Formats: sequence, structure tokens, C-alpha cells
Amino acid sequence: VLEARAWLHLGEAYRALGDRRAALDAFTRSVRSAQSREQRVSALRALEQLADMEESVGSYRVALGHWHAVRTLRDSVFNQGAMQ
Repeated sequence: VLEARAWLHLGEAYRALGDRRAALDAFTRSVRSAQSREQRVSALRALEQLADMEESVGSYRVALGHWHAVRTLRDSVFNQGAMQ
């Protein structure tokens, strides 16, 4: 959890500083770290950041792919919680 969260916060800091490339890299690393450890909520947060960033710069196709992944992951997170 800590590694994915650290990458997420680093991405947010880079984004605030205007370093889009570094922010995208950090968010991508956060997603990978979270997914490799099956931390779906952390992956969801990072994917949302990636989608939002891509959308804000006009990369709509890439953003749409991320939003689709967000929706799919969100559905699996909340369906899992409802089943317990």
C-alpha cells in the first residue's frame, strides 16, 4: 500500500508543479504497484488521476481508456464489498 500511495502523492506533487511527464510516470508507477499487490482502491485513485490529466490536455482517447479502466475497477471494488 505504501509504495503505490507514495507514487500517487509524488504524481500529485509533480502535477502541482506543472511537470506533466513526471506526474504521468508517477501515476503509472502507482497503478502498476497497486495492481501487482492487488490493491484495487489504490489503483483506482491513480487511474482516476491519469484519466483526469490526459483529459485536461486533450488526449481524449487515452483518457477514455483510463476512464473505462476506472469504471471497470470501481465496479469490481464495490461489487466485492456488497458481496461480503
